[in-house]
Amino acid sequence: MSTNFMPLSSFPETDAILFVPINTTISFQAFITAHIPGVASASWSFVGLIRRNVLPESTTLIDLNAINISADQLFSESYIDVDADISVGALKIHAGFIPNYNIHWDASIHYTEVT
Repeated sequence: MSTNFMPLSSFPETDAILFVPINTTISFQAFITAHIPGVASASWSFVGLIRRNVLPESTTLIDLNAINISADQLFSESYIDVDADISVGALKIHAGFIPNYNIHWDASIHYTEVT
C-alpha cells in the first residue's frame, strides 16, 4: 500500500502525520523533495518501522535507518525529524528548513500495515 503523505507547506516548522491504527505495525519508506525554483534543491529518504498497541501513548518508533540526504549547500541547515506522536498515535515527520524562501515540496510514503 502507498500513499501521498504530504506536501509540506512553504512555512517553517511544518509536521506531517500518518495515523497508526490500533494494534498495528507499519513498515514505511519515505521520499521527500524540496525545490526552490532557480536556486536550490534537496531530497531526503528513509525507511522505518512503527507500532501502536491500544492507546496512542503506546505508539513507538521501533527503528529508523539513517536519513539519506542529497542537497545543494543552501539546504545545509535544513533537517527532517521522524518521531512517534504519542498524543494521537501516529508517525510524525517534521521539516525544519530555510526561512524567507518559497519552497516547493513533494513527498510520498510507501507503507505496509500488519494487524
